[in-house]
Amino acid sequence: MPRTSNAQTPPLVVTSVTVSLENLQLTINGENFGNTAPGVGLAGRGLIVLSHSPTVVVALLPAAVAAVPGTYILSVTALDPEASGYDRFAVSIGTGGPAGPKGDAGPQGPPGPQGPAGAAGVAGPQGLVGPAGAPGAPGAPGAAGVAGPPGSMGPQGPQGLKGDRGPEGPQGPQGPPGPAAESTGRGNAVKSIAVENCSSGKNIYVVPTGKTFVITDIVAMTDFSRSGYARLVSGANGPIRAVVPMCAIGSTSGGPAVPCSSSFQGGIRFNSGEVIYAICEPFGSYTPLTVSGYEF
Repeated sequence: MPRTSNAQTPPLVVTSVTVSLENLQLTINGENFGNTAPGVGLAGRGLIVLSHSPTVVVALLPAAVAAVPGTYILSVTALDPEASGYDRFAVSIGTGGPAGPKGDAGPQGPPGPQGPAGAAGVAGPQGLVGPAGAPGAPGAPGAAGVAGPPGSMGPQGPQGLKGDRGPEGPQGPQGPPGPAAESTGRGNAVKSIAVENCSSGKNIYVVPTGKTFVITDIVAMTDFSRSGYARLVSGANGPIRAVVPMCAIGSTSGGPAVPCSSSFQGGIRFNSGEVIYAICEPFGSYTPLTVSGYEF
């Protein structure tokens, strides 16, 4: 079962994740997974582990998740007695690679029409009034003059508007999928608490003075074909803070382990000095529980 990291047991670490939409598989690469299949959760649900080794785990990608492109939180929790800890990753499902190179520029478009004339400037101040002159006698209307020759060409006008965009160049080849983003949760703030059996109810942790513990993931199991619920309570008689389903460890015919993993986007906050009490149903069964999050 998973347990907290110590000097003799290096913690579980995920280094990259490869997604195969064609085969509906996730290939998880990392270190210290242990010889027992770890618990794998994606988007708040437990995944079926198809194969595993201490450095590579292959899990079944649910068709419902593969059909909706987006970024999902992947959690991997050590279940081997010789392994410890857990890790989280943001995994891109169904999104393309980086854009191809820019296509060739299209031909220059025709010049646009000349823009409208600018607004008239502000009128200057009125000058002083001169003295009135004596009125002259009205003259006779003169004969119409001969039309003069056309004037010379004026200076070139301002540049017209930018022409229409040319046709788009050919699309470049699709790039390879980028590596999954590494979790930012690793480090001194990450905390994972493993409980061997919570069926009778027990205090699993007391938040140190001056610290805050925010729970983001809960992995719950029960023995054989039973199923039930795990509850986290603030002290033995305090308010219930979380209720999550438990899945059977294996069938009576010896099937594979199927833990239930629940993730909380905002986290469940326990404050300084607060006691975290866990109780699992059905009572009397073997019910291991792992609680993971951040303490700061």
